[in-house]
Amino acid sequence: MLSAELGYGATDCTIEIDSNIPVAKGYASSTADILATAQLCIRSRHPETPEPVVHALALSVARQLEYGDYLLHPGVAACAQRSHRLLTAYRTDLRWTLVGVDEGGWVRTEEFHQESPEDLGKARVYAELFAQLDTALRADDYAAAAEVASRSAELHNDRLPKKSLEDLRRIQRDLGALGVCIAHSGTLAGLIFSRHQPDHDLRVRECRSELESCGYSAETFTLKEAQR
Repeated sequence: MLSAELGYGATDCTIEIDSNIPVAKGYASSTADILATAQLCIRSRHPETPEPVVHALALSVARQLEYGDYLLHPGVAACAQRSHRLLTAYRTDLRWTLVGVDEGGWVRTEEFHQESPEDLGKARVYAELFAQLDTALRADDYAAAAEVASRSAELHNDRLPKKSLEDLRRIQRDLGALGVCIAHSGTLAGLIFSRHQPDHDLRVRECRSELESCGYSAETFTLKEAQR
């Protein structure tokens, strides 16, 4: 593939990937590896190539393996994965903080999707949820966007159940979290807060404490956003 598109021979180089992204957990580790490798090869062979062209060429390679346009945008992006189209790159001010847990084990994404055929009834509901999410993101409605995430998590739970979901729901009610979020093909689940909320830091600290008292190892993540 690299030979055809970039002029590399099969033995021209050896690439070692040193990544801090956990594998098979829902962090898009394989997509990140593919895009990083493609960009490295382009820059190595053609260092004068402008950044937008590097991105375009990397995506042309990656799309033959796995869709990943969203990883090349600094904020939230919506993509049509099967048709390999970027729908919208949003500029938002959600100020989300995610307090997450890893339930253990792993999910083999390709095998998972092969074993879980598309549910047309659910697809229609997801289309409605996406329309609501699009509206919320354009309006910077951080609470409405989190509600959509919660509904999506609930809808998906019969396909890849999250054992922490009941605990997350309880903590959400107790601490005023905005919503529940999950990796739909991963082992991650968590709660959504926003720095727009009063006492944000206290809520996050108490959430971590509650999760750890339930036996989970909690981590805190912030949403990388492209500002308006």
